[in-house]
Amino acid sequence: DLTSRRSKLLISSEERDAIRAAFHKVDTDGSNSIEPAELEAVMCSLGLDTTREEAEALVARNDADGNGSLDIDEFTALMESLMSKQRQEREAKRAKALEM
Repeated sequence: DLTSRRSKLLISSEERDAIRAAFHKVDTDGSNSIEPAELEAVMCSLGLDTTREEAEALVARNDADGNGSLDIDEFTALMESLMSKQRQEREAKRAKALEM
């Protein structure tokens, strides 16, 4: 479930707050959901460069209710997962560089 998945991620409460703030910043129409184009913009604002095609694929894979957009919980879970994965990859590269 979402709670147990979150406990495994390496995201601080400040980063989680930033993710939620980014969602609200992009959701300018107040619909409480974001479309692929909006996802692309917010990901770039969080330092996660992506293309429109990648954003569309991410929405399709993470849209739990099938409405074609991400609500705040779907978006937060996605961003936490992506940021955690990116952090783990950076740490693995650093560790490998130190081994040399």
